Amino acid sequence: MMAFTAETALPTAAPQAVFESTRVQTLSHTELLNGESHNLWEACKHAVALLPDLAPEYFARAEFEKGWGGPGSIGVFHFGPAIPGAGSVKHRIDLVDDESKTLAYTVLGGDPSYSSFAAEMKFSPADDNTTEVIWTAKYEPVGEAGPPEHIKKNVIVTLKTFEKAVMENRVVRHTQTLNAPADTIWNILMHEDVILPKVIPHIIASYEFLEGNGEPGSIRLLKLGHAIPNGNHVVERIDVNEAATKRWGYTVLQGDPKYKYLSAVMQFLPGAEEGTTLAKWVGIYVPHNQNIPPPDLALNVWKVFEGVARASPQAVY
Repeated sequence: MMAFTAETALPTAAPQAVFESTRVQTLSHTELLNGESHNLWEACKHAVALLPDLAPEYFARAEFEKGWGGPGSIGVFHFGPAIPGAGSVKHRIDLVDDESKTLAYTVLGGDPSYSSFAAEMKFSPADDNTTEVIWTAKYEPVGEAGPPEHIKKNVIVTLKTFEKAVMENRVVRHTQTLNAPADTIWNILMHEDVILPKVIPHIIASYEFLEGNGEPGSIRLLKLGHAIPNGNHVVERIDVNEAATKRWGYTVLQGDPKYKYLSAVMQFLPGAEEGTTLAKWVGIYVPHNQNIPPPDLALNVWKVFEGVARASPQAVY
């Protein structure tokens, strides 16, 4: 009798593995969008906020069930009447790569025609002020299910909505040179909860941490001053706090009198001249109404930082 070993079992196991791998299919689509790639990429990262606002007929609402947009986050999109019978879809974000402008995700549940579905989209500069987006999906059909062309159509709507966000200036960038060293400006930012209520109490009356102490994920309460019309308090989440790169980011969770959604990242770099700082800010916003201008408060706050730095250049706050 032949002994049953790993070696003798291999010929029957290998065809099964080949059969299973051939069940995974690939579908790709390339879309050319108006707008610079770095702005479209920012819109992509904030799809949960932008899609329901700019394309409510397709996306009735969306929220994060877990996390807030980084790898491991789980988002839920509830479809609108333009996608009848679609219900909702839940996906897990697997990759967010700012350098290559690539986002990858896996659908959890979703269309029963596919036992697995994962995709990525990559944003690359094309010609002047245009961007090439390549979307690639890998899926395993159930039975005789064909390619997910209906999902590809939804992706095209999504990409065109990102384009709309950029064309409507929902991605805002500010750059300003400050007459103070970057280390000093960063130090002031790290102590703004003490400094700003003293310097501009008419705008910011006080800060209070509700959760954490300034690290990513911390939640803080800002009580607004009398100069802010219709303002009472704002609740923010700190998303980024990187001392090495001097990058700091936040998302407004509630209470902003102008914006239903506002998320931004700022960075302080050494300026072209010694002793100066090149301050950069990029934000994504959803206004309460179309008459509200893009956010620019950071410019005023930076000038306050500059004034504090020049008045007390050696201060340790």
